[in-house]
Amino acid sequence: MKLTIVTAVLLGVFFAPSLALQDVNVGQTDSDRKAHQGVSVDHDKNVAIVTSNNGQRSWVSVLDYKTGFVATRILATKSCVLAKMNKDVMPAIDALPKALDEMKKSEVQRPPPNEVRYTVSEKKIQDLTQYGEDIAALCHGLPAYEAYEIQGENFFSVGARACLNVNILFILRLDLCLGISV
Repeated sequence: MKLTIVTAVLLGVFFAPSLALQDVNVGQTDSDRKAHQGVSVDHDKNVAIVTSNNGQRSWVSVLDYKTGFVATRILATKSCVLAKMNKDVMPAIDALPKALDEMKKSEVQRPPPNEVRYTVSEKKIQDLTQYGEDIAALCHGLPAYEAYEIQGENFFSVGARACLNVNILFILRLDLCLGISV
């Protein structure tokens, strides 16, 4: 009887974390830019982590559906940009691994991604804890800046400032127009 209980506890300890985290890091290469992307989804925390390995343009994003924020760590500049998720264009958490699987399966022409453009404040965020533990961990020790969505007429008023295109699984494109150098 004790052996059965011990076995059940050990199975629970080792298998429970694997059931909570759906790692779909199969990758997708964008033939124009040679970027490899992967996604990990933690359904218990309601968080997705998307990585893009693209040389100098590499980044990691945490999409925290519980707090409603997305953070992108820009590896080349060693900085983080945080923004409120636009729920009208943000894909559902379950759509992320499905989108990656669909892209892997087919070479079919896909619709252009939804786009959201942000302007990034030059004022540094002092306290990352309000954005959730995963975002705080992603940006720990880096300068972090909040971004604000540009809508309507202001969408094109950004002008010639540098914008980093964060193309999340080629279904959502975030343009981060920075006041800091990228």
